[in-house]
Amino acid sequence: MSTHDIALICANGHLINSASTNKPEYNTDFCQECGAKTSNRCESCGADIQGAEISFHDFGNRRRKVILESKVPNYCHKCGMPYPWTEIAIQAALEYVDELELAEDEKIELKQSVRELTKNTPAIQVAALRFKRITMKAGSTTASAMRDILVEVLSEAAKKAIWPTS
Repeated sequence: MSTHDIALICANGHLINSASTNKPEYNTDFCQECGAKTSNRCESCGADIQGAEISFHDFGNRRRKVILESKVPNYCHKCGMPYPWTEIAIQAALEYVDELELAEDEKIELKQSVRELTKNTPAIQVAALRFKRITMKAGSTTASAMRDILVEVLSEAAKKAIWPTS
């Protein structure tokens, strides 16, 4: 049997405690990295943010609890809305795109790709291809800046598609 603990994450997406119920001594009201308020619930629906996977294993005549660390989720498992850190990263990337010297149709295409890359869907490969093509056209500084902005909220599939050697 396994279940999930409740994660405590700051508004900017820094994981404070993936097992806030089982290890409350690590809980803080504010993030030590950025000073943002921490939360353990979805702002949209109030559901607990899924954290570490908790499973129980029998070892001979002893039952042990095993806590497996988790990664910071992008979207709520209950309502599907993006968490604040996901939306902050997306908005920063979209604002960055507005500052680029690209044709308007390329900006629109790049913005659509940014949103798609945070989700684990079949459209990732197309979005990644467009993202790479347009950011490389804008220059290596742009590609690097976009990576810095988005790397924490991109799906693993998107990261592999865009930066296969990373």
